[in-house]
Amino acid sequence: MEYVFNHPWELGLLLGTALAVVLDLGRRIAVRYQIDQTPQRKEQMGTIRDGLFILVSLLLGFTLTLAASRVAERRSLLVEEAISIGTTYLRASTLPQPYRDHSKQLLREYVDTRLELDSVGVNASRFNEAVAVPSASKRISGSTPSR
Repeated sequence: MEYVFNHPWELGLLLGTALAVVLDLGRRIAVRYQIDQTPQRKEQMGTIRDGLFILVSLLLGFTLTLAASRVAERRSLLVEEAISIGTTYLRASTLPQPYRDHSKQLLREYVDTRLELDSVGVNASRFNEAVAVPSASKRISGSTPSR
């Protein structure tokens, strides 16, 4: 199941093909049972079609609205994190010399690790590889700069 969601183009083609097959099957059944000949059934089919279009348009509208708010929230969190990292980097300049260079190096490593994790995306194997690399945050607890 993970493969399907990691390859959206293949999923789209599969769903498009399935939709085309189902539509053709429905058309053949309508021709066989002469559904188009009866005016009452034509009205019912039109009502069902209109209801489905309204349902799909509402679903699409709500989905895009929710996605837009999530993108805006993610962007604001990213900007907030960047500002915090920059502030921490500037404040590290006020530390005494052996700690200053060490703190700045740890921040650089953190930024590199964070960028690497962001570039991984939804690929599970690349994510596990990136997490397995010892990062600055794991080494921060036991490391102290040498004088």
